[in-house]
Amino acid sequence: MTVLGQLLIKSGLVTSRQVEAALRRQEQLGGRLGTCLLELGAITERQLDAALAKQLGLPAAQVEDLRDIPEEIHSLLPANLAISCEAVPFRVRDDQVDIAILEIKNRGLHDELAFVIGKWIHVHIANEVRIFEALRRYYGKDCTLRYRTLLERLDHDRAATADSSNAELEELWSTPFPDLETEPDESQRGPKLVYPPAPVTRRSIELTVQERQSLKEEEETEPRPTAETPATPRPAAGTAPPQPRAEAAPPSEPSEPPEPPKPPEPVGAKVEHHPSSPWPAENAQQIGEMLLDKLSDHFTRVALFRVQRDAVAGWIGRGAGLEANRLLGYRAGLQEASVFTSLVGGGHLFVGRLSSSPDHQLLIEAIGGDPETECLLSVVSVEGRGVVIAFGDRGAEGLEALDFGAVHRLTARAGDAMRELILRKKRKQA
Repeated sequence: MTVLGQLLIKSGLVTSRQVEAALRRQEQLGGRLGTCLLELGAITERQLDAALAKQLGLPAAQVEDLRDIPEEIHSLLPANLAISCEAVPFRVRDDQVDIAILEIKNRGLHDELAFVIGKWIHVHIANEVRIFEALRRYYGKDCTLRYRTLLERLDHDRAATADSSNAELEELWSTPFPDLETEPDESQRGPKLVYPPAPVTRRSIELTVQERQSLKEEEETEPRPTAETPATPRPAAGTAPPQPRAEAAPPSEPSEPPEPPKPPEPVGAKVEHHPSSPWPAENAQQIGEMLLDKLSDHFTRVALFRVQRDAVAGWIGRGAGLEANRLLGYRAGLQEASVFTSLVGGGHLFVGRLSSSPDHQLLIEAIGGDPETECLLSVVSVEGRGVVIAFGDRGAEGLEALDFGAVHRLTARAGDAMRELILRKKRKQA
């Protein structure tokens, strides 16, 4: 089995049967394994890009990186060379060109591209479908019906996700992020919630099998009240039914009163045992702290950044050399060409060493890091829109042994918790 297939199975993103089906499809139709998995619906484009970045140890070029590339940049490569090398330059920074290449392991090809462009190249991975899309758009390469069909489906999925997020996230973007973190005065609040009462969704806490059976038996034996026959409580098991009595007679009591029913267990008590439930939290600060705690099991240094309207700001973090005040003072405008701009613009994951641009130097100083250290930046999204960016590194150890699947699941659960927080505020205001 391929390295990519093993990585995806180990991360829990696909099953071995799905990979085997994709390999059979690859034998029949050709193309890359990732393309076949996308066609089968076994994996999302985001998951594929993250896995490729992990497998090859390189940053991933995102969809937005390969769209609307200025002519002065994509013309750095002649059309015949770009098509034959399956390479697309998409960004220029000082004396360095970011370039997406399909054949990552061909070092001789990299040298040839750097010689033709006349600058240092920073190689990025991209999935086969997006490389072909860019080659068609900028260099006139023909794209077969197979890839055009897959591109249409992927773009439709992205558009649907973006459209559905606008209404539900309106309050998040109309309210400054720190306001969500402010603890209101306890004297002005109602009773503290262990966990918000959630709507009936696939993530709702379900009754246990015993509870469902008990309720079903009760419904079957309970007589339905009518206008002529008012409802009366059913006697407990083992007790005699109440006897008719005169109006003036005192009510008769059973010799052994039934044990009073136990109060229902609060929903919050079961939340931690439900595998798909989001973290219970009353504000964004709590979600950030929980994410920080869990990411610290995988990294030696962790930092979280808040995504604002036009910038990314430092929030909370921990690790060797990281100072809270310095991190809080960090702010990067989204109009600047930095890793944050790429991630907020539609990217989901960055893996590798940060380039030596001034913006990245400020970032490294803010977290007390080392420019030569491999790092990971992952987006916490709510309905496809980034709200937090998580940074992590493991010092000199590097990211070779990192469990990327576990990190992906943590950021996904943090996004679910953010979404529940927003929906709960809407329900309280309704």
